[in-house]
Amino acid sequence: EKTAAQARATRQRAQKLSRRKTSIHSFKLGVLVNEQTATIGSGSGNTIIQIAGNGNAVSLQSAFLHLTRHTQRAPSRAATSQLQQLIPYSRSTTLVGRALELADLRRFAASPDPISVRVLTGGGGTGKTRLALDFCDELAAQGWDSGFVGSGDAGGQAGELQRFAQSPHLSTWGWRKPTFIVVDYAASHVSALATWVAELARRDPPDTRDPTQPAHPLRVLLLERHGQASSGWVADVFGYGAFNDYPKLGLLNPREPVRVAPLSSAVHRAELMNEVLVANAPADKAVLHVDEVLIEKFVSATSWGGDPLFLMMAALYAIEVGHTEALALPRADLARALAQREAARLSKLASAHQPAVPAELAQHLAACVTLAGGMSRADFMAFARTEKLAIGHDTSCDPATLANLLADALPAAQQGTLSPILPDLIGEAFIAIGCHDKGAADIQRWRSALGLPVLQNLLRCGQDFAIHDHDFPPPQLTEWCHGIRDDAEALREFDQLIPMDSVALRALNLRVAEYCSEAAPSDATGNPARRAHQRSVLALALANMGEREKALTAAQEAVTLYRALAAQRPDAFAQDLATSFAVLGVRLAEALQAQEAIAAFAEAVQTLTPMFVRYPVAIAPLMTQTLREYIRLCEDAGAEPDRVLLPPVLAVFDQLNSAHPDQGATE
Repeated sequence: EKTAAQARATRQRAQKLSRRKTSIHSFKLGVLVNEQTATIGSGSGNTIIQIAGNGNAVSLQSAFLHLTRHTQRAPSRAATSQLQQLIPYSRSTTLVGRALELADLRRFAASPDPISVRVLTGGGGTGKTRLALDFCDELAAQGWDSGFVGSGDAGGQAGELQRFAQSPHLSTWGWRKPTFIVVDYAASHVSALATWVAELARRDPPDTRDPTQPAHPLRVLLLERHGQASSGWVADVFGYGAFNDYPKLGLLNPREPVRVAPLSSAVHRAELMNEVLVANAPADKAVLHVDEVLIEKFVSATSWGGDPLFLMMAALYAIEVGHTEALALPRADLARALAQREAARLSKLASAHQPAVPAELAQHLAACVTLAGGMSRADFMAFARTEKLAIGHDTSCDPATLANLLADALPAAQQGTLSPILPDLIGEAFIAIGCHDKGAADIQRWRSALGLPVLQNLLRCGQDFAIHDHDFPPPQLTEWCHGIRDDAEALREFDQLIPMDSVALRALNLRVAEYCSEAAPSDATGNPARRAHQRSVLALALANMGEREKALTAAQEAVTLYRALAAQRPDAFAQDLATSFAVLGVRLAEALQAQEAIAAFAEAVQTLTPMFVRYPVAIAPLMTQTLREYIRLCEDAGAEPDRVLLPPVLAVFDQLNSAHPDQGATE
């Protein structure tokens, strides 16, 4: 949608730029019944396995992928914690205000491509997971295999994706009918996703005459809070635009991530809040009610007013403290209020447990389980044994007692596992409260024992709850990062997880970019492309911190490096060189060097044009954005665009438009 909007704006100023459109297909809502036990041998072709409910087992001798269907189940009023109602998998409320998003997903599912992947982004609480859950039901009613990889949580799906990507028979993996696969927390699974996407990109077009080839559409939806096609985890999965990346980039529909919009209608906001208020009204009190006037007066002015999760959170908190106080809280304070209530509940359970457990220890271990995204009981007991000693509780309670307490306090979907505090935002607030006095040594200990989810959850915690530079955890993460500054692989792994556009993490982003840039020249692979890429990333990180002169220098260095690479291998690096020219142009414009900025964007267009002529569909999104910025800069400076530069580019756009006359064009 963002790319299409950019293309329309450019077309108004530089002739016809086209975007393809697809028809809308409708599906009915349905629910999948539980599947039980299946044994499938090699050659059967039934390699998508649906799992709904507990007690199911599958035995296969060929490549397979578990999909979990979360059938609708409203939590009981007597649930252990009201927070369970906020977990998207419970679907305790009706999905409202998402007609446009569902229609867009239908277009995605109905597109003619045999295999397509979409990245869906949105901040915590915007409703990405819930939207995907309901769309899975919709497709299932039409006969699709649809569901989440693994259990749908960060810890539960990590092992499933890794197992699947490492399967020796991955190249023979197929699907028996139209298939829709959702991967949540996508940035946590870069390695497995990159392997899978590369394999899918190598697939030949389906041949209906060959019964061994899948003839049904495959759609993959990747959910994450942030993502950009040209950097970060998305680029690590799909490539940075070099010639060899085209097959992988061609799977994306659209090329840029699609962002979930907040609920804009006061009617929908009020409807969602009132559903929560009615369901949780105490028997001895009148049911609270919000109307559109109250929504417009209070909710619409807040930073969270359009996020479904926060609307539900505000409704739950309003039952306790009233309308005015709940609706007036800022985003972070609202999450903290519910997290503190959860901490008090956990402390009460710890004191009443037999034998009793120190409240401080119970809260700390609950935060650690949340950092890990959930743990098996066996892993928790091994971790608790050493963690107690590390935090000075070596004489308190045996690990089995602690595991029993957390299992009772935080019921898990799967037997034998301990659940994190959910939903994510409440868990992050719980971490921010309970771990604020921890340091880099603690982070290293958790990272070593609990794995990569620790870093991702700490980054999310910082993004959502670090209001000031000294707030936990950015300073502690910066100190921890200093300890791995000479480990290029660890730095790249960490860099993949950090959203470039986060204001709260911009200082950390710069520190990581500096370390990565310093480590790149001594990288064991001796990869000059990586050095060039790191200079571009450093330029952006410096600009975000307001260090424009240094940012300009880094952008100029990136252009120099990419120019040398493109001279040797133009097909592989022309697109990178063009992008580096564009980055330089932005930095020059910030330095009020308008003519130099125009010249840089002109070189970007010129560099990209030969590739655009050869691969118009693949290059169109980048060319659209580059050309738009070039024309805007010319208009702002009162300069005429280069009359020699534009005609070849516009001719290709006209050809694209003519190739799809039935799709329509936007003037």
